[in-house]
Amino acid sequence: MGLADVIRSRMDVHAEIQRQAYCLALAGQFDLDSSGAHALASFQSLWGDLKEDPYIPQPSFRLRRHGQFHYSRSREELVKLPDRAYVQTQTSNALYGGQPRTFAPLTPEALDNEFFHALVKFNLQQLAEVGASVAIHAHMVRVVARAGEPGEPSPEGLHQDGFDFISIHLMRRENVVGGETNICAHHNHRIASAVLANPLDSLYVNDRVLYHGTSAISPAGLGDALRDVLLLSYSPAEPASRDDEL
Repeated sequence: MGLADVIRSRMDVHAEIQRQAYCLALAGQFDLDSSGAHALASFQSLWGDLKEDPYIPQPSFRLRRHGQFHYSRSREELVKLPDRAYVQTQTSNALYGGQPRTFAPLTPEALDNEFFHALVKFNLQQLAEVGASVAIHAHMVRVVARAGEPGEPSPEGLHQDGFDFISIHLMRRENVVGGETNICAHHNHRIASAVLANPLDSLYVNDRVLYHGTSAISPAGLGDALRDVLLLSYSPAEPASRDDEL
């Protein structure tokens, strides 16, 4: 069975993105085969092995891993690129723009996970406009909140990431109040909001035309609040050289 069979959607994600420049796809709108469901559970467990993000403003606490990839549509091949610093422009990110940020790399378990590969392929089927060769950034992120110390999923506030499209996929939400994601046009006109509440709730955004940001989280009860997400970004790329493969 090919990766295209692992994930299916009951909604036309591509059409929704074309119609309104974003798409909210809830977990119940995805169908996974048994192999995909097992791979998803394995993938979710990897958030327990993230490393501290040293760039997050205190007292918020965030854990993270990051990887860069090239995807060739003609070969249907996802190629891991050498680990490099993550850099955004000041235009797209007022807080971090122009600052090279180096995060812990994705683990071999994440890189080899069937669900991860299937999700990237499924998403690119919905984002044909990006082109035949696609540059992808993948961020595994855990935001932690404690009593009196809210966690900030978007410390930069409402922003664009500087790519063609992004997608946000919830992996875990535990003991959380808050975490509402707003989608806006021109910084001041909110056109949609959603709380990603269940694993695999997903949000796709045309990053060229819309802004996004997620409000702080706090514990709903005793203990820490945890919000785990996979963040993916997509932009056109030149075909990867074999010298860049790992």
